[in-house]
Amino acid sequence: LIMARTNIKATKAYKLGNSGENKVLLMLNSINDPQYNIHNIMLKDNKGNTHQIDLICITSAGVFVIEVKNVCGYKIYGENDSKYWTYDWIKNKEVIKCKLYNPILQNRTHVQEIRKILKDFNVPIYSMVTFSNNNVIVHQNDLDDMVVSLKNIKNYLNLFPQNKLSETARNAIKNTIIKAHHPEITLQEHINNIQK
Repeated sequence: LIMARTNIKATKAYKLGNSGENKVLLMLNSINDPQYNIHNIMLKDNKGNTHQIDLICITSAGVFVIEVKNVCGYKIYGENDSKYWTYDWIKNKEVIKCKLYNPILQNRTHVQEIRKILKDFNVPIYSMVTFSNNNVIVHQNDLDDMVVSLKNIKNYLNLFPQNKLSETARNAIKNTIIKAHHPEITLQEHINNIQK
């Protein structure tokens, strides 16, 4: 049986995700503080696993590893360490509950990989999960401050002490991350790797 290969970039999920990442990138690019914003980095660890990082923002406060979610639901329910979160989505005037893999857990592995790459730098590295549709986050326990809606990104970044990293250091960090990027790894290869 021969099956047609799906063009990942033509799927609704890809387009939705890419749209959310572009919204966040536009917001980051509008911040006046000189910074470097790197979009869509593909890394490979020493076990052969691939890691696709949506955005990395390098500011004078440190390095922010950003997982972007463009969820259409109007409310998202989650806790830091639960494997899945739930979001409410309205279809035909009916509320449907959907599952979402916990983006905090997802981003922890991305942060670990960036820490390995930047091991020679004395730099603060922060995890940040952003919902590009400004969804309402609901949770039973205190959720880490790292979950930020699009409209609050600037205020959130300003909470961190500035002037820790010079322009030279930021540029060196950017170049080190870009050097570790594997552009030859396709999105389909990455998805196959995750499914294994």
